[in-house]
Amino acid sequence: MTATVEKLAARAEDLPEGSGRRSVLEGARRVKAAWVDFGRLLAQVRREELWAEWGYPSFERYCAKELFIRPATADKLTASYGFLERHEPALARSHPGDGKAPPFEVIEVLSRAEAAGRLSQEGWRELRDEVLENPPTAAAMNRKLSERFGPPPAPP
Repeated sequence: MTATVEKLAARAEDLPEGSGRRSVLEGARRVKAAWVDFGRLLAQVRREELWAEWGYPSFERYCAKELFIRPATADKLTASYGFLERHEPALARSHPGDGKAPPFEVIEVLSRAEAAGRLSQEGWRELRDEVLENPPTAAAMNRKLSERFGPPPAPP
């Protein structure tokens, strides 16, 4: 379980069963822990073009109209899942909600860095143990990448 998921679970345990606040914390924990499964499913829909079978003209339109998520969110989830699938296939195939994968936000930072050419396979190996055992925040991961591999490229 990641630190964030553990913190959410600990806070929820301190609250009365059935309370609104506890329910929200438990929901947040489930969402944080289940991003890999959702990313896997979205990647499959995109890769196999299942959206076309379901009557949508594009993956983006499917995400917006059927799932009510922005195409940018779907892109982030599928790219992050792809990163995990390439570098940590066992985690990519983990069971939904088991909480073993690092937080989505951290993997998204790594995925963007890889896409920009800032993170090589060797760079991932340098960061791997830290990311998997005690994941930093997304902001801390960004700082670490800048320190080790240089600043991100300027936006076009």
